[in-house]
Amino acid sequence: MQVAWAASPVAENGRGLDESYAWMVFHRYGEFVDFNPEVGGGELPDVKAVTHDKVPSFAQFKYQWGQRNRFRVVPLNRKQSRSFEKKLNLFQSGTLIEPRGIGTRYYIDATVIDVYCVSRADPSRIVGRPTLYVVVDGFSRMIVGFHIGLEPPCWEAAMLAVYNCTVDKVALCALFNISIRPEYWPTGHIPLHLMGDRAELMAHVAEGLVQGFGLDVENAPPYSGAAKGVVERKFGTLQARFGPYLPGYVDKDAQRRGEDSPALSACLDLHAVTNIILYSILDANLSVVRDYDGWPEVTATGTPFVPVELWNWCLKTHRCDYREYEDAHLRRYLWPRARMKCTVKALKVARGLFYMGANLLEQPWFAKSQIAGAELDALMNPNNVGEAFLIGHGRKGDLVPVELTRAAKKFKGLTLGEVAALGKHAAMNNAAAEWNYVGPRASYQIGADKVAAEAKAKSRRLSDPTLSKASRLRGVKANKQQEIDLMNRDAIDGALAEHLGRQVIDVDAREVMSDDEGISEVKALIQAQRLAQSK
Repeated sequence: MQVAWAASPVAENGRGLDESYAWMVFHRYGEFVDFNPEVGGGELPDVKAVTHDKVPSFAQFKYQWGQRNRFRVVPLNRKQSRSFEKKLNLFQSGTLIEPRGIGTRYYIDATVIDVYCVSRADPSRIVGRPTLYVVVDGFSRMIVGFHIGLEPPCWEAAMLAVYNCTVDKVALCALFNISIRPEYWPTGHIPLHLMGDRAELMAHVAEGLVQGFGLDVENAPPYSGAAKGVVERKFGTLQARFGPYLPGYVDKDAQRRGEDSPALSACLDLHAVTNIILYSILDANLSVVRDYDGWPEVTATGTPFVPVELWNWCLKTHRCDYREYEDAHLRRYLWPRARMKCTVKALKVARGLFYMGANLLEQPWFAKSQIAGAELDALMNPNNVGEAFLIGHGRKGDLVPVELTRAAKKFKGLTLGEVAALGKHAAMNNAAAEWNYVGPRASYQIGADKVAAEAKAKSRRLSDPTLSKASRLRGVKANKQQEIDLMNRDAIDGALAEHLGRQVIDVDAREVMSDDEGISEVKALIQAQRLAQSK
């Protein structure tokens, strides 16, 4: 059998075992088997066993091959070692060993949700699938913060999800016309430990979290999603509640080849998807966690394994490790930074996006920056570009509020992503317009050059070459007045002729087109008008 496995190799997944068995029978047990030479055409022949006890059966052959390729060996050969450990190793420690209470450890992760979105300005434009960040408390399993946007997973989006933990959830839901009780979604604030998945939290800017909040930033080991399975499971829970019922949902199991893309049925913009995500989070926070390993005292007090109930129970009976900070401190370390360039108009962030503060011109450091055209650091609310703060100079670096200028008020209420998308779309439209109008613009330029050439030729033909340059320049003012008088005279003659229903061609020669009645009256009126003008 080993000779057969070497001569006719078997694939790592067991494919080719039949061919290897046929090779063994043909080359090693030929005297015990009756072959049909007409079948196979020179390849592996059909086998007809004559003496069964002398030839190993295929079941025996397969069994012996399986003994030499154990269960842990087969997938290990088929997959790399890291992927094998990810799939088959057990995570036996659990998630309730380290947390001492609510706010001790938060888990954060991101995923691209399975729903296509459309543009808020133009519903016919599909903008893709948004990215959802979720922050979950390890003790109570409650979703304490989230962020959804069109940008891919990044540091700024992760910090906005952490900032969302500190927001009053009643006021947040009110922005989406959702009314809740405060106990249905408590405010999470800032935890002691934050665990991510070796992506955004491995950036050097993560040191700001340590300096600003004394926060322990942790990263899960590679290929170990179970280390933060608390947040991984929430993604499936959230999408299972709303996914199959939404237009534009991507059902990977039900989609078949040849069917239309789910993106063609999309009709929800980012605001609508955020509203639906909020409903799903509220539902998840009030649902029973069936695999929760609670303590006996939790059950003894009659507390169900519901995230909100567990949070409130721990808040009353156990310690609470989360910390509260002022809004200015949270904005400084969690809001994304931007560079504002000092221009003659105002502080410029992007094309058409300008800011200015009420008392900035009175600050000496701002006046120096304005003269030098320097760039200043600022903090911006990515969900509303109308809210921004300039980081002032000095030891403290106070936050100075700035507002959109009057010309930039049109961007108020838009997100940073929407402003960037509008700028990119405008650039594409302008580039297409430049190409479309290349022909007409070239013809207009050629026409202007032709008129200029004809005027130059006429000037050379009719001008007096004996005049000096000084004499020509000396009479500019008088020539201008004569030209104005001539233009006024022509305008008056045309108005009188139109008023009387007559068309005058050559007034100086007193010649007209027709000899109808009223010619003498026209001439008299023209002479009187010219006499008054000369006086």
